[in-house]
Amino acid sequence: MIGIVTDSNCELSSDHLARLGAVAIPMTVILGGHPLQDGSEITADEVFEFLEEHPDAPLPTTEAPTVEAFEKIYRDSLKEFESILSLHVSSDFSSTIHHARQAIERLDAEDRIQILDSRVGTAFLGELVLYATQINSWGGTMLDMTTALTAMRDSMVSRMTVRDLHYLKNSKLAASSGTWLSDWLNIRPILSFQDGRVVPTGRAFEDTALMSMVHDLERHFGDAPVSVVIASVSDDGSLEQMERAIKRSRLNVGTLREYNIGAAVATQTGPSTYGMGAYPLEYGMSLSKTLPEDQFANLTDFGYPQNHSSSGLMALLNTPLWQSKRNLEKSR
Repeated sequence: MIGIVTDSNCELSSDHLARLGAVAIPMTVILGGHPLQDGSEITADEVFEFLEEHPDAPLPTTEAPTVEAFEKIYRDSLKEFESILSLHVSSDFSSTIHHARQAIERLDAEDRIQILDSRVGTAFLGELVLYATQINSWGGTMLDMTTALTAMRDSMVSRMTVRDLHYLKNSKLAASSGTWLSDWLNIRPILSFQDGRVVPTGRAFEDTALMSMVHDLERHFGDAPVSVVIASVSDDGSLEQMERAIKRSRLNVGTLREYNIGAAVATQTGPSTYGMGAYPLEYGMSLSKTLPEDQFANLTDFGYPQNHSSSGLMALLNTPLWQSKRNLEKSR
């Protein structure tokens, strides 16, 4: 077995990850001058409740886990595992991976710890982490894991929208996206993770943003079977609205999973942020058969035929996407 280390941007609870054999190092949210650990000490709702009660307070900021924190979590994991996969939020808008590399150098553990840049964040990182734990349970090697995760990552299509650019303008996400924000102040942007960055992919009025995102996914995937992920910062009914829109869409949905976006991401995007994404069903069906009943999120299985689902490592090895990526890695 391989140890799996991620960060709290994945939106999976520490208890849930522990049951899957993984561990998350928390991001830090600076709120009212106080450092708080994402998830365990502060939630997205608590961030915005504080800002409502303290309107003159500066906007919260986030900090990546320290090098020392990575050293500790790596030391602990190396006592149990011979090797570790460290899977994290995109390096383009966080110094998390930079700190992880420094910790590995200090420990002189380059031969035992491998870092994989997810190039995404929030729920999309969560999906990659879940898939990593599944490959691990199948007995996959480090090459199996990194190659399959890279293929899955590259197949993901994401769309999200924010209402209040006041937060995004002051975040590291905006810094990674260039200067486009000033042109979007009077309209709701549609954003996407692309090549590790957050970029604008469209614009829409408030009442058409949801369907605009759904149509983008329909155009991309056509009738190909997909797993769909929906995520929201606020408990404002947006998850239910997205689920209804997905079910009414032309997407060939095999599984649908929903996430609540945590404090670290919420402080950079603001309230009323929501989004969705999809990727080929060959990855998602393998997850639907193994997630615990009390999983953090709702999983809806739409009854896609069983003979199309992944049943184990051999099914993974035989997928065209995985084979092409693995052959490329071997040829290097």
